[in-house]
Amino acid sequence: MRKKVLVTGGAGYIGSHTVVELFNAGYEPIILDDFRNSDESVLKGISQIIGIKPELLKCDVCDTKKISKYIKENEICGLIHFAAYKAVGESVENPLHYYQNNIEGLVSVLKVISMNPEITFVFSSSCTVYGEPVGQKEVTETTEKSIPTSPYGYTKWLGEQIINDVFKSAPGLRLMSLRYFNPIGAHESTAIGELPLGKPNNSNPFHYTDCCGAT
Repeated sequence: MRKKVLVTGGAGYIGSHTVVELFNAGYEPIILDDFRNSDESVLKGISQIIGIKPELLKCDVCDTKKISKYIKENEICGLIHFAAYKAVGESVENPLHYYQNNIEGLVSVLKVISMNPEITFVFSSSCTVYGEPVGQKEVTETTEKSIPTSPYGYTKWLGEQIINDVFKSAPGLRLMSLRYFNPIGAHESTAIGELPLGKPNNSNPFHYTDCCGAT
C-alpha cells in the first residue's frame, strides 16, 4: 500500500511536478488546491503521466478545520506546503495580499501538523531568504540569511522563522524548509508545465503543455 502525502498547491507548477515525482517514488500524492492561482486542467496532465487520476481535496489552505478533518480520516505520512503566492513584483504592488495569504496559509497548516506530530512537514521556501549576500558570488545552505528585498521574499523569511519557533516549542515535530532558486521547464512528456493565470510575472513565464491546447 502506498503511503499518502498531502501536497498543498499541488495543481501549481512546482506542486504538479512534485505530485508526479512522489507517485514515481512509490507514494500516493493527494492534491490540496482551490485553483485560485492554477488551472484545474492540470489534473488531466498529471493523470496522463502517472496513469491514474490523483485524489483532490478542493480546499482553501487556510481552512484549518477542513484539512484537519481530512487528515484524521486518512493516513497521511507527509505534507508538502507549496500553496502560496510567488510573484516578487506583484508582492511589491500588493504586499497585504501576500502577507495575508502566505503567512496565514502556513500558520493554518502548522496548526494541523502540531496536532499530528507523526506527519513529516516540508515547507516550500526560497533562495530569497538569503537576501543580497555581500561579497559572495554564490550561496550554500550555510550562508547566513538576511532580510529579503520584497514582501514575497519576506513571507518566506518569516515563514522559516515561524517554523523554527514552532519546532523550539515542540522539538518532536518533523519540520523542514526547502530553499530553491527559479525552476523552469515542462515535464518531458509536455503534459504539464507552467500555466500562469493572468499576467505572467516570471522571467521565463511559459513552459507549457498540450493538456490545455497551449504551445
